[in-house]
Amino acid sequence: MLDKTLIDLALSVVFGILTLWVAFVRHPFLKLVERMPDYSYGIYIYGFTVQQLILSQYPQLPTGIHVFVAFLLVLIPAGLSWHLIEKPALRLKPKRSLSTSAPNVNPLA
Repeated sequence: MLDKTLIDLALSVVFGILTLWVAFVRHPFLKLVERMPDYSYGIYIYGFTVQQLILSQYPQLPTGIHVFVAFLLVLIPAGLSWHLIEKPALRLKPKRSLSTSAPNVNPLA
């Protein structure tokens, strides 16, 4: 049987490679993902609270099930946050034009 440390290392390397692939490779499927709502910030700010709430109510829940249930439940406040707060706030952000961008100045000159 493989050593747990070796398995963890292999999974970390594979996850890192996949992350870089998603970040830099253009694929038609990724175009679909770009058009989806961005719940990432809501998942970030509400995730811990949802996880703690589940843990306080169901302390014996296996870790894998806990993560799955927490992810599904955190989509509710994350979705509400995106559609009711974040997206409308982004519409208020001024559009940046080329004429208002900072001049190209070389700080070493």
